[in-house]
Amino acid sequence: MTNAAFYLEATALRSPDATAVIFRDRPYSYSQIHRWATKAAAGLTAQGYGPGDRIALCCNNRPSFLIAYFGILMTGATVVNLLWTSTEQDFAFMLEDSEVDAFLCFDNYGDDPVAPRAIAAMRRVSCVKQLWILPVDPEGASTVIGFPSLADLMKDQPERFPIHHFEREDAALVVYTSGSTGKQKGLEISAGAVAEVVNLTVPLFEIDHCRVRLSIFTMECMMSQLFLILQPVFLGQSVIYLECENPETLIDKKNPGAVWQNIIDHGATFIVAVPSFYRWLLDHADGVRKEQVPLKLCISGGAALPAAWEREFRERLGVQLRAGYGASETCAALAWSWPSGGQHEGYTGKILPGIEARIVDDNDNDLALTDRGHLLVRSPAMMTRYINRPDLTATTMKDGWYHTRDIATFSSDGYLKIIGRMDSRITRGNEHIVPEVVESLLQRHPAVSLAAVVAVPHPTYGQDGKAFVTLKQKKAIDAQALLDWLRGELPVGQAPGQIEIRDALPMTNTGKIARHMLS
Repeated sequence: MTNAAFYLEATALRSPDATAVIFRDRPYSYSQIHRWATKAAAGLTAQGYGPGDRIALCCNNRPSFLIAYFGILMTGATVVNLLWTSTEQDFAFMLEDSEVDAFLCFDNYGDDPVAPRAIAAMRRVSCVKQLWILPVDPEGASTVIGFPSLADLMKDQPERFPIHHFEREDAALVVYTSGSTGKQKGLEISAGAVAEVVNLTVPLFEIDHCRVRLSIFTMECMMSQLFLILQPVFLGQSVIYLECENPETLIDKKNPGAVWQNIIDHGATFIVAVPSFYRWLLDHADGVRKEQVPLKLCISGGAALPAAWEREFRERLGVQLRAGYGASETCAALAWSWPSGGQHEGYTGKILPGIEARIVDDNDNDLALTDRGHLLVRSPAMMTRYINRPDLTATTMKDGWYHTRDIATFSSDGYLKIIGRMDSRITRGNEHIVPEVVESLLQRHPAVSLAAVVAVPHPTYGQDGKAFVTLKQKKAIDAQALLDWLRGELPVGQAPGQIEIRDALPMTNTGKIARHMLS
């Protein structure tokens, strides 16, 4: 029996005055977060919620998220994490898909009225009975007329609460995929899988390297929950909460000086983010000196990390930027680039101890690990199922093996290389375009910042490839010149037919390029 809420309770007892969260330059101690979480749990229990219920949580980076997250877990209910950038229709789908019983939602971010969308969605479904508002101040009044706040939920509740013991197979979390393909899937994660992924990943880093972590993006994705909630609470470390916007807005408009100032002023030692964020950080590092940078370790995941970016990050900032590999289905953890292993450009690290991997052909017959084929993995920390999608669950999780749909190979010394996705290849007549290969090559060009390649209709061949790029400096190169360069770097027939230069690329809430929005 287990519950991640015990991590918070143990740390609050062991180090009550240690800083759990830094938000708007204000520190919040572990004892404060624990006290509020227990009161929230007591409030939910008083309202009739507990084991077997599903409670949705939608919140930007603020202390209220952490309080609600652990408060829900304490009761034995399942935390259903919702993407705050969702439309009203998407909110309604996720609420109904997960059969949510109650809802805790933050009010707004700047000019984006999140709560009204969530409330409208709640009214479209029959399952949700109550909704509480999560304001910036955990003890603040509700900012939405007619709906109580987190403070109302906690009012007059005791500061002690008996944490529920989950059975290992009980559902602790539901996580929805980021929608980079436009299709949302709900993943059910058991309490046992949560405990296992913490056990698998806590030994990966030197404690000093991750003592103060920076949270840039929202917490609903599994990567953020592992590295910015579960691990630091287990270890008693601090997390700096930056109020994140949609990553497209963050990368293009947020004052980069403020991000760097938070890193420097609060002594951030650790970041986990997608590659595009590190590119943005490098592009806005003018005036930042190596000796100012407190960072000790940065992890890149969610997409391929160009080797040139890793080198530039290390040379300009003096910081390790290490590639990792995982999936929400495996609780975000599969492979890691060990510092002792040296640099393996183009590889994403070695499979973690305790996890197994296979390379198979199209018929699931085993190949040598050094062959190129489909990657299958088996881990003690894997999802239980896709919500309401038994057929997809059956084809994805066969005989205990997760079919990643990634084409991969291993080096002779065990390093994993992801070559591409099974379903991403673009067929143009008799020619084949591999988006990942083209994107990696484009991002090596000195003028290019980000690149994405998607399929577009073609009147003769059915489909063609089209590359969308952003530049480090406007008008550094034109589209035709870049396409001519690309054709010279690739075998005949493997370059896309078009390149379009844009000021920005659409992003998901986790910082991945939203390919379904490109055409």
